[in-house]
Amino acid sequence: MDEVSLTELSALHAIYGVSNYVYEGTTLEETREILACAGLVPHSVFCDIGAGYGAVVLYGAALCPCGFIAVEAVGRRAAHIARVARRLGLDRVRVVEADADAVDLTRVTHVYLNNPFLGRTASAFPERLARRATPGCRVIALNNIVADFRRSGRYREIETEARLPSYRFGVFELGR
Repeated sequence: MDEVSLTELSALHAIYGVSNYVYEGTTLEETREILACAGLVPHSVFCDIGAGYGAVVLYGAALCPCGFIAVEAVGRRAAHIARVARRLGLDRVRVVEADADAVDLTRVTHVYLNNPFLGRTASAFPERLARRATPGCRVIALNNIVADFRRSGRYREIETEARLPSYRFGVFELGR
């Protein structure tokens, strides 16, 4: 388990506010299901907000011929993603060391979120995302934030054949 020191946590909170900086990775099985249901095509741009160590982005970039953006606020995790992408020759991976609100989402077609926020930050995120993303953008959500997208009137849930429990997984499309 990756631990963020109290000093680093304090600095992250001062810069970005309250978020979930504890690393809880997406399993390989979940990653496969997520990528299978995403419907990625060559012109897609997949953005993982709260990318952790980049497993979803790196695995996706190795398999899918589209662009990938990893957004990660914890510096050593962002550096790890960039280092591994370089080693693997994954030139379609861009790493942004920042919080969720810092990345330009105007060209992003798919957003992936695995539990990156807590409390009110999580419940407010679907609306903040709707103001920044392009209509039709697909949001693939895992864990606590799924319920917040279901409550939002801005997104339509898309049925998938993903073999993940619906109480903690959902795919949503931003309305036009």
